[in-house]
Amino acid sequence: MSEHPVQRLNELLSMFGKSGEGWAGLEETGADEASAHERWQKAMIVARPFMTDEGRQSLGSLRADTLGQATWDRDLGLLNGVANGLFREGQNSIIRYIEQCIEIAAEGPPTRGTEQ
Repeated sequence: MSEHPVQRLNELLSMFGKSGEGWAGLEETGADEASAHERWQKAMIVARPFMTDEGRQSLGSLRADTLGQATWDRDLGLLNGVANGLFREGQNSIIRYIEQCIEIAAEGPPTRGTEQ
């Protein structure tokens, strides 16, 4: 007999992000110095354009147009509303990713012998 879907979901959730950090917690698991430095380099590539005055203004505008707006529009009906909500959350996740990269880049490159 197969296990109950809720039981399986709880099992998966217990394995996911035990640090309470969600995806970020999984990415950090077992990170060595080389992967920490690689993570910082990738973050710098994303963050660098947003470190200028124009970049900060652009990110502020993007943030207002995405995270600053509702994700759900009840006037669209159920199916269109769900589809639009998923699309909007995708937009929101890109802005959150950019902001996370900026935070990582601002911390500076990882130094040897210290944990990130």
